[in-house]
Amino acid sequence: MKLSFNYISLHTLRIAVVSMLFVIGGAVAHAAGTVTLTFDDGNPSQYQTPAQLLKAAGQTATFYINSGLVGQSDWYMTWNQVKNLHTTGFEVAAHGLMHIELPTVPLSTIRSELNQDYSNFVAKGITPTDFATPFGAYDNIVLSAIAKKYNSHRAFANQGLNFWPYNKYLLYVRYVTNQTSLEQAKVWVDEAVAQDGWLVLVFHEILPAVDPTDDYSWETATFQSFIDYLDAKNIRTKTVAKVLMQSVNLIANPSFEEELAGWITDNTNSMKLNTANNGSYPTPKNTVKVVGTAKGGHLFGKKVSVSHGVTYGLRVYTDSQNLTSGEVGFYIDEYDESGAWVSGKWQGALYNQNVIDRSYVYQPTSVLVKTAAVQVYATPGTKGSVFIDNVELFARNGESAGLNYNSASYVNRE
Repeated sequence: MKLSFNYISLHTLRIAVVSMLFVIGGAVAHAAGTVTLTFDDGNPSQYQTPAQLLKAAGQTATFYINSGLVGQSDWYMTWNQVKNLHTTGFEVAAHGLMHIELPTVPLSTIRSELNQDYSNFVAKGITPTDFATPFGAYDNIVLSAIAKKYNSHRAFANQGLNFWPYNKYLLYVRYVTNQTSLEQAKVWVDEAVAQDGWLVLVFHEILPAVDPTDDYSWETATFQSFIDYLDAKNIRTKTVAKVLMQSVNLIANPSFEEELAGWITDNTNSMKLNTANNGSYPTPKNTVKVVGTAKGGHLFGKKVSVSHGVTYGLRVYTDSQNLTSGEVGFYIDEYDESGAWVSGKWQGALYNQNVIDRSYVYQPTSVLVKTAAVQVYATPGTKGSVFIDNVELFARNGESAGLNYNSASYVNRE
């Protein structure tokens, strides 16, 4: 059976205009490797030393701060210092109200820690978009709560580089301790450049001299030498928010705020609109609930224009805490200029219980491919359910996204 749906959309025209301007302006290849400096807990030494050194060098950083502790003692920055960071170009991000270990407390307390923390910042004229869990402690319940409020989650124990198009709710890091040498930090930077990865460094205090028992501090002279190394390599640091800045999303109605407009399903018992706030930032209210059935099912997105030779990212927020067996996954269906199906590229699937944004790299398979459409599937006999939200398909920075077609076709090949 073949289902077709043709219409002109304002979204299509908007993407077409943006893409055309991008082509006119010319594509610039992205630089290899990205470095982000992050500081946890809001200690005053961070304001007094690294922030000033970074400003002098024209560099930036993200500061994860516990709003409930600001100004409460000499161990924490004042609100004037926090606001000054914000107004001078640094990112102020959230770190929980009181720096408690979130998986150890009830859900009501988790929500309070997140919501009151956010409200405190907003009351001071700061709207945080990114979050780091205190102690790096999280589970699926914590991640689900974070995703409703913030655009990303930075871990602590998860070590390594991040690779485009990035899993926003599990950002890997390299944390700096008093045992981390300058040479080791340089090696991490060089790895990011060589592998075209995103290095997120975690610092705590930067002090003139470090007590050997002070595990998470670094000496000022070493930090200055590290900044000098970045300058020598011509590396400009970026904040978490800057790296994750929204690219032009080719998908219409990606968060289902217009319910299922622009999407077609072959099994309404399997692919259902859910309005119970099970999604992700910035609009978590609506999701598609993929329900396991004996028949299985598919959800087909609208066709969008793609270009051979351009690299695209596919990213989808998923909450599979209630998936007990079977498979829910993603394809990208490819079509030629006449609208005929060319191929289906499997992107990946969920098999276990997790909360994460799944991200995949997609490249059109041949010059014949002119349009593509995202497909969500559940295999026959799948048991349980998965929430999906925020379906994104976007070209890598520096590459032309191509122009959208004004028509769409949806194909069920069962």
